[in-house]
Amino acid sequence: MSEIAPKSVECDAVESVLESTGLEWTRRASAWALPANRVVPREILLTCEADGIRLEAVLAQWEEIDASCARALDHFLHQAESGFHFVRLKRSAERATGFALVPEAHLEEDLPVALVGMSAACQHLPCEVEALLQPEIARQFLTFHTADHGSQ
Repeated sequence: MSEIAPKSVECDAVESVLESTGLEWTRRASAWALPANRVVPREILLTCEADGIRLEAVLAQWEEIDASCARALDHFLHQAESGFHFVRLKRSAERATGFALVPEAHLEEDLPVALVGMSAACQHLPCEVEALLQPEIARQFLTFHTADHGSQ
């Protein structure tokens, strides 16, 4: 019985924080979702992890990716990451995602901040990510960002 109580407290805590943000959200089995809307164009999914809550949003998806596109996306996501508080960006074989991990002990303070960071990433990154899926744009991006522009 004692193992069930913390899970219940965690759910209540997450839902309390979500309610306090004023954002639209819905419960999905053992997760929560903030649906895509005109302000945040990507769904943000919140799931329970062993030590807190994971937020994740898919920024773009593809079936196949050119090697130059993959390199450009890796470079872009690495550089862009510092602009979004709490958010980490990654590319897998079929998608680019943003994610954040909020420790359970800091849900009340950090979850709203992580939601702001994820929302900002969802607003500002999908167009650039989609553009870098075009091989010519990816090659130009890499040429510009990896060229030695000389010292001044």
